[in-house]
Amino acid sequence: MGREKSNPKFPGGREQRQHSRHVMPRLTLRFEDHNYKTTDWSIGGFQISGFHRPVRPGETLEGTVVAWGGLKQEAFKADVLRLDPEGDVCCRFLTLTRAIVNAMQSV
Repeated sequence: MGREKSNPKFPGGREQRQHSRHVMPRLTLRFEDHNYKTTDWSIGGFQISGFHRPVRPGETLEGTVVAWGGLKQEAFKADVLRLDPEGDVCCRFLTLTRAIVNAMQSV
C-alpha cells in the first residue's frame, strides 16, 4: 500500500511511495571511490547530495553499502530517477543483496 506525504517537489504537492522513507540512520554509500551519506532512503531507493560528477536520469550506478547494520561492502545497482534543483541525486535500487534487504527491514 502506498504511503502518501506532502512534498512540494511534486505536482499538487503530493507523492505516492511504496516504502517508508528514513532520514536516520543515514547510510554510507560508495560510488567510484567516493563516499556519500544518504539524505533519505527506503528499500526502494535513496537520495544523496554532491555527487562527484554529472549524472543523468536513466544512468545506472554500481555502488556498495560501506558499513551499516552489520553490513560491510555489500554491492548494489541503482538507476538515477531525477536530479533535484538543489543538485540532489534521486535513485531507485535495481539490485539489493539479501543482507541489505534484511538490514533495511530491521529499521
